[in-house]
Amino acid sequence: LGAPAETAICEFGPGQFEINLGHTADALAGADHMIWLKRAIRGTARAQKLDATFMAKPFGAASGSGQHIHVSLMDDDAHNALAGVPGQGVSPRLGQAVAGLVTTMAEATAVFAPHANSYRRFVAGSYAPTSAAWGLDNRSTAVRVPATHGPGARIEHRVAGADANPYLLAAAVIAAMLEGIEATRTPPPPTIAGAPASDDQPLPLNWERAIAAFTESAFIGTWLGQEMQRVFAGIKRQEHATLLAQVPDTEYNAYLRVV
Repeated sequence: LGAPAETAICEFGPGQFEINLGHTADALAGADHMIWLKRAIRGTARAQKLDATFMAKPFGAASGSGQHIHVSLMDDDAHNALAGVPGQGVSPRLGQAVAGLVTTMAEATAVFAPHANSYRRFVAGSYAPTSAAWGLDNRSTAVRVPATHGPGARIEHRVAGADANPYLLAAAVIAAMLEGIEATRTPPPPTIAGAPASDDQPLPLNWERAIAAFTESAFIGTWLGQEMQRVFAGIKRQEHATLLAQVPDTEYNAYLRVV
């Protein structure tokens, strides 16, 4: 299907794999590649009489599946606008982009975690972040900066689950970076690699709270559009109400004969 998959490696969970898609200068094309990859995997699985899932947390006792996105920004001369001077750490523009991401992350969590199952992935001590922290090459944080200079200077956004819509994910991440740059925001201190991420800026790790934060967000209304904000929130509230009206087997097993 044309998805530029570069590597595939076994991950922690049973039957779980990480696949890396190649860089593209077009964010829309990058989202297309994710959809193509999903279609290719699902079609191949069906041909083998198997199922492939992109649920964020399909098995409670196993690790969840994320959808990490790496982003850099190019200027009019095709230079990496986030790159700084070697040895001088994070450039001002990279810092502003990081600040935009961490300050708007709670408001956009409903995009990164769009379903009821999405919130089962956020477990303390796992690779899924629970707060809006950032760090230099720190995989315990929501925002990781793998490199600060040269063509590889970029930001890795590690919040979204494999179930997130890649188009909305890319739009929310790019909008947050641009908002931080336009407002010349200053990022909080980074979390040191090897240390646990700070809980100073917790994410709304409850579906209802995430939908409420999305609904009330001026950032979402301005950058993604008020109509999109209204429709998306309405769909998610309806989805939440539909699931809430169904009693799962786990509740029957826990309560039916004991209360």
